[in-house]
Amino acid sequence: MGQQEKDATRTFVVTHEAWWSEHLVQRNPEIMVNGGAWEFGIRYHSIRAIRAEVFDDAFSAFTEAPEVFAALAEQRPTTLDEVGDILLGLGYQDTTDRVNPRQPSPEVERKVEEEQRLRDLIREATAGPVTAEDRARIRDAAGIGEDQ
Repeated sequence: MGQQEKDATRTFVVTHEAWWSEHLVQRNPEIMVNGGAWEFGIRYHSIRAIRAEVFDDAFSAFTEAPEVFAALAEQRPTTLDEVGDILLGLGYQDTTDRVNPRQPSPEVERKVEEEQRLRDLIREATAGPVTAEDRARIRDAAGIGEDQ
């Protein structure tokens, strides 16, 4: 594997910042480090300590990514933010999905709420057909401009 391919597989996920983390069984905050053929976790524990956890199928990380363990030993991070900074400095990519792809953006949510508020005002203001004049009056009352 060439250096470019190797670098492309070097990623990490800050699991407690991922949008899906609310669905996890209670876990300690962690960063999962992925090297393609291996993955290991670096967790923050309630005893105010950071701990690397490497399962036997990922022991090759010790020889394939010695720079990670050397940097952890040298810099002695005390927070997961510091661990993330170390990984970024080593060329790892943060691939944490912090935004739910199925959730509309705040801008879209705001427009939907404004449209619903306008519909509610129209329903309340008139029982018959709505004229352009009615719409303008309701928009003014709702504080919604025409272009929105």
